[in-house]
Amino acid sequence: MTPKKILVPCGPGGGDLKSVHHALALAERLQAHVLILQWWDPPDGRAPQSEWLGEALTDVIANARLAGLSLSHLTVTGSPHDEIVNIVEEESIDLLVLSADQWQLEAALLQRHPRLLGSIIRVKEKEPWISQ
Repeated sequence: MTPKKILVPCGPGGGDLKSVHHALALAERLQAHVLILQWWDPPDGRAPQSEWLGEALTDVIANARLAGLSLSHLTVTGSPHDEIVNIVEEESIDLLVLSADQWQLEAALLQRHPRLLGSIIRVKEKEPWISQ
């Protein structure tokens, strides 16, 4: 049986780390491979938050690998739409994990490839007033 593959796009916003954590938790339960696609699209090639986000993501990836999870990390600049579609097709991605604020990315992807509809999970931030 081929392991499942999970793609998680991670843009310049820090909210995307929540979706990375969610994808890694799913991968642990499903024995899946996670592919993290990190991108930024500022005019100078650097996002204001990219330095701290890069460090945080590096720590998350290192900890996941220490825990025995299988993952890959790609970095691109520019719009991630084409890259995501290419990865989904070439790597036979089973699941796409997006953060709640990536709704525009989700809409653009679904417009180009409606077949992705059943393959997307949107991770929302927990409401602060809800207790665990």
